[in-house]
Amino acid sequence: MRKYRKNLQQMRNVLKIDALELMLHLGATASERATPQKVVLELEFEFYQLPRAVFTDKLEDTLCYFKMEQELRARFELQTFHLLEHLAYRCYEFIAAYIAQQAKIRLRVTKFLGPPHGSRTFSLTSE
Repeated sequence: MRKYRKNLQQMRNVLKIDALELMLHLGATASERATPQKVVLELEFEFYQLPRAVFTDKLEDTLCYFKMEQELRARFELQTFHLLEHLAYRCYEFIAAYIAQQAKIRLRVTKFLGPPHGSRTFSLTSE
């Protein structure tokens, strides 16, 4: 068992949160910002060390992503932003300050424009 645990410490360990939806006012023009619109966040945390919860099965030994999602919504939903880039950076700042464990963070924020315009995504990645 000890050898197995040693190998676990050398593994790449990633937590992904896909399709976290926020409703907010976003757009360059007042008419675009007038109605709340869905923005989707994709998060990836690559932890530098294996979270203790792997061994303990206790929530307090890992990132509580449900609580983080609730706090993200409470902080950002129904706020007004002009630019996708600014929204992404504000979310990134919040997430980086929120997580207790050291991790590489990847964040993608996508705004859906509807047919025929598709969507726009802005990404930030820490080192």
